[in-house]
Amino acid sequence: MIKVSKFGGSSVASAEQFKKVKGIVKADPDRKFVVVSAAGKRFSGDNKLTDLLLLVNAHIEYHVDCTSLLKDIEQRFVEIRDALNLKYPIEEKFEEFSSVITSLSPEYIVSRGSGLPASSWPSTWASRSWTPRTSSCSTTTAPSTWSARQRA
Repeated sequence: MIKVSKFGGSSVASAEQFKKVKGIVKADPDRKFVVVSAAGKRFSGDNKLTDLLLLVNAHIEYHVDCTSLLKDIEQRFVEIRDALNLKYPIEEKFEEFSSVITSLSPEYIVSRGSGLPASSWPSTWASRSWTPRTSSCSTTTAPSTWSARQRA
């Protein structure tokens, strides 16, 4: 039997939580597919990534600079990557995303809460003889195709 597992929210909010998820998936060889959604709160008073990305949209809509907010979001991804010793170029990917963000649709921006983590997830499986396929609600897309996701 093949199992599809979905993890999101607090279960992917930190490197420690990612390690728990990895343990769950590795413990069951039937878990071949992993779907990742956006990270939730790491602690009481923290913000969910989806909420932060919605706030980015509001900043863009009202022509308010969202640079510091984007840096905070990027830092969360960097912290997880570094704590897990992953080699994914999150800064490069996030820069590509940030450089065109004002032209992207609100839906696409919010989807990056799951799209960016899903892109880096496969490198967490290096010690396993197989690599589960990962997905998110939408996949990370190269900048050349972002034009199809433009704001109206």
